[in-house]
Amino acid sequence: MPELVEGPLRRRFPWLRPAIVGLAIGAVVAGGLVWTLQPAAVSAPDAVPTPASTGMTYFLGDPPTSSDVPGDLAAAELWFADEQTDDDLVGVGDLRPEFDRSSLRMVHDGALARVWLARQFDGKLCVYTTETESQSTVGSCVDSVEFERRGISVTSNVLTASWNGSQVRVVLTQRAE
Repeated sequence: MPELVEGPLRRRFPWLRPAIVGLAIGAVVAGGLVWTLQPAAVSAPDAVPTPASTGMTYFLGDPPTSSDVPGDLAAAELWFADEQTDDDLVGVGDLRPEFDRSSLRMVHDGALARVWLARQFDGKLCVYTTETESQSTVGSCVDSVEFERRGISVTSNVLTASWNGSQVRVVLTQRAE
């Protein structure tokens, strides 16, 4: 039967056990921090982003601030590159004469409101919205210089829509019932 050795061998590495325990605790803590900080682990129950391929982002919360990304005219023109469809004209109603009706592109059809991008005959870029329930309409247009400087946004009773050329952001300020 082998003899159990005590003494010098056991005393050679007295720091080994606390070091292993410390490393194990550190690994558990670090793993917990990494798990907590992962984007998928962060919950935002009121934010409902749409797929990135649509160029749309929807949120429920505070409207965008005036410090939004400046406008990209080349990207803005891409919204009008495809042919207008019948869906683009759903719920448009009467427009003021300065709007080029053929430029309308519906970008949001929600329970509370619809949002369109458009151009005026003088070349100004516009965001136009109609509330579903009241049928009240609000629009905002800017020339290309102003668009490049700050993009464009419009606010109604139920939402704020902002457009920087590459992306339209619709922020609902009221929940659908």
